[in-house]
This record gives sequence, structure tokens and C-alpha cells, in this order.
Amino acid sequence: MKKINQQHARVATATSPLNTSAKAAALLLPLLFANGASAVTNPIQDTWAQGRILVQPKAGVSVDSFNQILNSHNAQTQGHLGQSLQASSSDAVVRRGQTHLINVPKQSELSTIKALLRNPNIEFAELDMRVTPSQVSANDTYYSRGWHLNTMNLPQAWMSSMGENVVVAVLDTGVDADHPDLVDNLLAGWNIVSNNADVTDVFGHGTKVAGVVAATSDNSSGVTSIAWHASILPVKISNLSNGSAYWSDIARAVT
Repeated sequence: MKKINQQHARVATATSPLNTSAKAAALLLPLLFANGASAVTNPIQDTWAQGRILVQPKAGVSVDSFNQILNSHNAQTQGHLGQSLQASSSDAVVRRGQTHLINVPKQSELSTIKALLRNPNIEFAELDMRVTPSQVSANDTYYSRGWHLNTMNLPQAWMSSMGENVVVAVLDTGVDADHPDLVDNLLAGWNIVSNNADVTDVFGHGTKVAGVVAATSDNSSGVTSIAWHASILPVKISNLSNGSAYWSDIARAVT
């Protein structure tokens, strides 16, 4: 294990060039995975893809030259990231920022990377690391009943944002301003029908919707919302006891 760690320390680092050269491929990772840097600090062999590595040749190197370099190490490209791996590129030279997925003999990943890095035509070569999914959960009473939370991949999304500095207008029957799960996230609202600030919810639907959107969460009470720290702007479009609203009031609320 110590030998593997020493070898890997010489061929790749946590601040890999892939982080800047393959931004398109990396854009999906923040909502789905934790930071992969920690995964390469103390690697073991099953934490990277077997039989393939990531290689970026320097811009301007001919495709033929790149292929010859790979062939000399018993390796071959599947194509570059962002390109269909089944399609062959018509480029005569390598373009800037093209990171290739390279097939190599299994168990040779580290030695092949080490050899490629000695070649002046190679920008970088590194392991295709495996990262572990990460997520956030909440301790609210009814968290387990929130079937929609996992359906919407919210435990992963919460790693990036919980709705800070976001205002959500809820056009509905009003909101219960004294609800303990809502009081901290409520703004002063407006009643479109009565043309005043009374947004008392006499039907209950608006309060439920507001709770789904931005109830205070992870407080050992009630439900878990979609955007824990978003603000709710109640816009009351109905004064009727059955919660029904007229199109005209809805339209005025939107405009």
C-alpha cells in the first residue's frame, strides 16, 4: 500500500489539471458527488477505474503523433471527453483542452501514467478516480414520509444550495403566519382579492404549499422542505372558504 501511495503521489495530485480542462464533464459533479480531492489522498486500487486512465496531450500535437505515443505504451484512446466514444475525430491535431479516455492494460495504470508524464507532448495523465456519492439528510419528524425528496434528488442538491437568498411567491389561499415551521421564513405578503396585507389562510392549502417549498428544516420537528432557507412571499388569491379562486385574481397576482 505504501508503495502505491508513493507512486501515485508522483503521477497525480488533488489539484489535477482535469478540474480546469474538462469543465463540461465536471459540471454535473457538484449536485451528485462530494469533492473528489479527498478520494485521491490515500488511494487503494479499487478507487480508480481498472484498465483506463485520463490523458490530455498538448494542444497542437498531431493526432497521429499522439496515437504513436499511446501505442508505444500499449494504450489506445476511446476518444476525448465531450465526443461520442463511438465516433472517430476528423481533427488532424489535438485541440486545446481535449482530455482523452485511454485504455491501458489492467494493473498498468500507474506505470503508464508515470511514463506518459515524461513525454513533452503530454499535458497531464492521471487516474480515472471513483468518487463516492454524498448527500444531506434532515432530522425532521416526517422526513421519511417525504417521498418527493429523494425523487427530486434533493439530498444531493442540498450539498450545493438550500435556497439561500431566494424568494418564492406562493399564489394560493394565504399562509398561516404563526406556523412554527414557517414563521422564520415568511415575508410580509399581499391579499390580491381584498387589496390589503391580510394573508390569513382560511382553507389551509397555501400553508401546506409554503411548507413544501420552504418550511424550516432539520429542526427535529414537522416536515422537510425543498429549500430550507428560502423566503416565502404569500400572495393570497382567494378569500373563499373552499379555496377556489377566479382567473382574474390569479392573473392580477402574476402581473
